[in-house]
Amino acid sequence: MSLKNTYIVNRDGTSMVIGSGDYANCYIESQELTDEYQGACQYRVRIHADRVLPLSIGARIFPQETDGAGGYILLAPPDMEMITSEHFIYDLIFMGFSHQLETIILFNLDAVGWGWETAFSLVGTGQDFIDLIVRNMERTVPTDSNLEIWEAGTVDVTGTTLITFDGDNCLTALKKVSEAFGIPYQITGAGGFHEYHVQIGLTAIKKKHNHVYDLGTGLSKFKILGDSDRKFATALCPLGSSKNIPYDYRGGLKRLHCGNPSPIFFETVYDENTEWVFAQLVVNDPTTTTDPASTSTPASGSVCLEIANLSGLVGVGIKGTRVAFYKSTSGIDLSGTSLKMWVGTNEMWIPYPQGYFTIYLYREGSLQGSFKVTCFMWDMWQSLEVSPYWKEISIPSSAFHCSFQGIDQIEIECGDWGSFSYISSTETVLKFDNIRFEGGGEQQLENFIYGTTYTDANGRVELVVINEDIFPQLNGKITEVTLESPTQFVDSAMPFDLNAKDGDGNSLYLIPEVTAKVNFTSGNLSGYSLAVNWYKHDENRFDLVPYTEESGNIIPSVDNPAYSLQVGDEYNITEILPPEAYINDAEQRLYAWALEQYEKYVQPNELAEIEIDHVWLYTAAASDLEYCTTDDPTPQAGYLPDGFFKAGDLIHILISGVYDRELMVQSVVQERAKDTNTTYKLTLSSNEPMNITGKMIMSIRQINTKIDTQQQKLGKYFHK
Repeated sequence: MSLKNTYIVNRDGTSMVIGSGDYANCYIESQELTDEYQGACQYRVRIHADRVLPLSIGARIFPQETDGAGGYILLAPPDMEMITSEHFIYDLIFMGFSHQLETIILFNLDAVGWGWETAFSLVGTGQDFIDLIVRNMERTVPTDSNLEIWEAGTVDVTGTTLITFDGDNCLTALKKVSEAFGIPYQITGAGGFHEYHVQIGLTAIKKKHNHVYDLGTGLSKFKILGDSDRKFATALCPLGSSKNIPYDYRGGLKRLHCGNPSPIFFETVYDENTEWVFAQLVVNDPTTTTDPASTSTPASGSVCLEIANLSGLVGVGIKGTRVAFYKSTSGIDLSGTSLKMWVGTNEMWIPYPQGYFTIYLYREGSLQGSFKVTCFMWDMWQSLEVSPYWKEISIPSSAFHCSFQGIDQIEIECGDWGSFSYISSTETVLKFDNIRFEGGGEQQLENFIYGTTYTDANGRVELVVINEDIFPQLNGKITEVTLESPTQFVDSAMPFDLNAKDGDGNSLYLIPEVTAKVNFTSGNLSGYSLAVNWYKHDENRFDLVPYTEESGNIIPSVDNPAYSLQVGDEYNITEILPPEAYINDAEQRLYAWALEQYEKYVQPNELAEIEIDHVWLYTAAASDLEYCTTDDPTPQAGYLPDGFFKAGDLIHILISGVYDRELMVQSVVQERAKDTNTTYKLTLSSNEPMNITGKMIMSIRQINTKIDTQQQKLGKYFHK
């Protein structure tokens, strides 16, 4: 596991063994092997030689005594300093596998090797994109005995997506694929002379060291770093695309918002007059119902609604208890209102700080939307220890991400409240009273994703995150095409009439002076956007405006089947004002994506630097040097021969009374000076580094969006 690096092999097969044979008077002054997680992987070496070394671009160097393929490759001329006619100093930088991907251009090769475009869009699975990259890496005729065999490795991702490539090399393409699917890429190699295989995969599975590292048992140095270049936020403002956003969307907002408003809590209140009507109390068993219990301290009237723990056991949570407090035989329109209610508890009971309850909206038995109230902290509830004090909350209808039209049932379900800090009786209850809808209520939408646990602990740190791929969209599929009309297709499931108008004759979905576009996401025309010439709803038939490429090729094509419409091709429509249901769906998707992003940003990135005790390393038992993978706890022996510690590994650091964390290896540096032992320096982090290429892609997308917007504005003046 030390750095020897005696073998350098040129492309023609000639080799040099530094410190032996013809090169016995040469020696390595210093060497450094670095490995960064999804980043640079290189080997730096300084060699003192008594002769000119016959080095050429493409030469390989090996951390162990071996030859053949694999190793690290010289991709640039070496630096050489001549001291005397018999003393030369070489500073060499050899690059790892990922940098070899940089040397090969990505073409749109299919399985038989056709396709020589560098600017193209494809819709495919993760496996499809990995196979494409491998085909490009393998398309050159092997002329070098050192060349690797490139293969597709593990691909732990499902689903399809559209990715656009434009002059990419195989490495930038791989990073785009990783970013698009939200899963790390992995490049691994193994094998021997003439049979070295390099696998490219997409997987979040990491190797986990079985050993727990402490000072004296693995660590010679430990340092916590207090700063990180990874952004930290406790409140995210998520934004979607500007595509298909109505001009009056939420008072004129230009981008899609998901809106995760926190309920507005008012001062302690007490009501003497207002009464309301409940329906029934539903316990965990949906077939069991009971009347709500009477209480001597309601906020209004003679009773208040109570969600109770009917088990009679002290300290048992009340998760799953649900009440339907509003039922109607005919749905009502509650749009623009705020749902207001008073929340209380029985005497001398304080909820667990992480408790919550959820409100559900139904239409004809179908769940339409929900909102989880999680703002129960100790300070808020202290005033409730003495009844009849209550808290009033107000939740705008927009918080539920659904239409408030036709709502005919509303339910409240208690979440997991864990343990209770103090209980005065065997039946613990949540109380709800004065539940009503008020028009003209709070229409402010706090468009942030945040948790009070994090904001209370670390303050409110805000950050905007944008996803250009989420917008209100109709996803359709071609069900019929005709050879006589190559620009036309039928989608029998088209749910609404693009040409529909309101009572005043105004178009509901088409935008005046703007042409709707059909964007193909699968099939022969995947990646193409074509203008809609006309649409007939009685036939569900579209007619598209053909597009002529610079080559003269017309799309859709009459003569070339490779550019024709096909049954089963999928598409979406943009440049329209979609029905409200599609806006609600997009907001839900944006909200789900934002929750995933929140988990990435809300935890401060803990950084640590460690050095491995080389004395311990070379005397450690074999079991200490085993590892397992995150999906398989069975210990496995051995790593690749170029080092025991690899970027992406998980290592547990335990320093009694100081630190106890499992962190990911962000970078590894192996250093070895002449006649010394190898030193391992590791940088650890609690979060994966952000994909730099991915961030650049996002910036480019935003720029392209601005360009598209300007083109659209110009287009309406020149459109014929």
